[in-house]
Amino acid sequence: MSRSLIVQLGPLTIPFPWLLFLLFALAGAALVAVLLGRRREVRKRVLDVGSNALLAYFVGWKLSPLLTAFDSVVRSPLSLLYLPGGAVGILVGIAAAAVVLSAGILRTDRPARARAAVGMGLWTAVVLVGAGGSWLLLPMVPPLDGGPSASAPIGNQVGDRAPAFTLASLADVAVTVPASDGSSGTTVLNFWATWCPPCRSELPEIASFAGSLRPGSTAKPLSPPVRLYAVNLTSSESGGGSRTPAGSIRDFLDKMGAQELAPHVLLDVDGAVQREYAISAVPTTIVIKGGRIIAVHPGVVTASWLHQVTRQ
Repeated sequence: MSRSLIVQLGPLTIPFPWLLFLLFALAGAALVAVLLGRRREVRKRVLDVGSNALLAYFVGWKLSPLLTAFDSVVRSPLSLLYLPGGAVGILVGIAAAAVVLSAGILRTDRPARARAAVGMGLWTAVVLVGAGGSWLLLPMVPPLDGGPSASAPIGNQVGDRAPAFTLASLADVAVTVPASDGSSGTTVLNFWATWCPPCRSELPEIASFAGSLRPGSTAKPLSPPVRLYAVNLTSSESGGGSRTPAGSIRDFLDKMGAQELAPHVLLDVDGAVQREYAISAVPTTIVIKGGRIIAVHPGVVTASWLHQVTRQ
């Protein structure tokens, strides 16, 4: 099961593991400053190189979608602000940080090189052991409600039975999502809006995943089958003049080159489903299996993440 703890700052969602990373980076810097307090030049060198390495890690992680989601970045360069780096991004970031650290040690004056290397190694160890360990242990923490059970309540948290609902599609057909009926298969709910910049960045990824679900797709079929619903927060849309909400959204999908997603769009006209699932960050993706919520991910997701979580 997956829970994505985040902090929301305007349109940006900051994963909780990033806050842990920052906390342990500051703790490591403080430890190095104390241990090298009397050796000011070495201390300054270690803190300068270490800070540059942290910056290199972040830049490498943030630019990694150029490797994993190149088409999405080409269509919308601003998507680099929102697309997650994922596992590939972590490896790219570590490689970038290692290069900066190595260069920093080699460029340090020989008399101070050994102490500088020890200081940088200590700082790195604090960050990797503290933040890395927390990142690995966080998914193991059980939900506050004790996890899924036969008597799990209907709600919006991991382990809850997901609320069922009925919404109109773009073709004005009533679609009932039988999320809590215990049926086999997996349901993906992606809550989005046309005015939301991260949603626009995410759109090619969701459309790509939708295309992989189409009969005849070259993608490996998912078993049991997966249903995707892109729930538009229509109550928050500004409207399109004389166009109906469905017409405005079709125009938007055409403009974004995401027509593949149109059959999966549902219209939450009065905001009832948004309230039912307590959606505050947009976009948010919820994955339901066997009628129960197995993942809640506020913020942008990628097609690869969706394939991974729906195959669990």
